[in-house]
Amino acid sequence: MKVLVQINDEVLTIDCGTGRNKISWLCNSAFHRYDQNYGLDSGLWSSIEDESGNKLIPDAVIADKIEDGGKVILKFEEIKVEEEKTAKATPVPAPAKKK
Repeated sequence: MKVLVQINDEVLTIDCGTGRNKISWLCNSAFHRYDQNYGLDSGLWSSIEDESGNKLIPDAVIADKIEDGGKVILKFEEIKVEEEKTAKATPVPAPAKKK
């Protein structure tokens, strides 16, 4: 079983084997492949819909909700990562030597 997954303007073909995995597996697989091919700074998939705009439940079995060769739309949220501020070390004076 193969499913077409659209992320932004790209459409990926994901081989789902017998389709007995959950839709969340499909989302993770497509998201990972998209990241490898097109790169994402950071983000998480947030929802998946069929072509009619109906949301699909991540815990549902792929073959129960999507036909072989069917197309779904995966939406994701980019996570804004703030620039890491580097702390500058303040020198600590050495202890005074005892006489």
